[in-house]
Parts: sequence; structure tokens; C-alpha cells
Amino acid sequence: EINGKRAAQIMLVQGVGTSAAPNKHWKENFKLNVALTDLLEKKYPGITRPILMRDSRYNSHLTNGCLLIEVGTDGNSLEEAILGGQYAATALSEIIKEQINK
Repeated sequence: EINGKRAAQIMLVQGVGTSAAPNKHWKENFKLNVALTDLLEKKYPGITRPILMRDSRYNSHLTNGCLLIEVGTDGNSLEEAILGGQYAATALSEIIKEQINK
């Protein structure tokens, strides 16, 4: 619950690749995952779940800056998912603006 409203939790998924399907960008993408998770927790305590590390790529091998963001579960309402997504988008836009202004 954030500001009196229920919001779906956010989970970031990080594909690290495998020897057969490597992901050379996973470490840089993981830094973005950590930055986003940290900012979300600072702004909206309790909104994130731990980053899920997987032996896959999810197309994140294509470039730096790739994210896989899961918003909520089948136990959340559409309204909760939309609110959680809005919080994630707000935090991500802050990170992007910070990078642009460097």
C-alpha cells in the first residue's frame, strides 16, 4: 500500500545468458536493474521484489540498457498493476533524465 492505495509489486528479471547463448551486456544491464530497484525502494518502500537472475537472455544480449520489468502477479487487480507500472515508469524516467543530464 502506497499513499493509501494498493499497488502491484515490481520485479526486475536479469538474464545472464549461458555458454551456448551468452549475454555480454548482462553486467551493465544488472547495474540498471539495481539502480531502478534502489530508487523504487527509496521512493515507495516495499514495492519491489528481489531481482530474479535467470540463465536466459530475454533479448537483453542485444544492447546495454535492457530491462525486463514484471508488474504484479495474477493475484493483483488491473488497477493495482497500472499503479505499480506508473510508479516504475516514474522512477525509470528519473534515472533516464539523470543519465541525459550527465
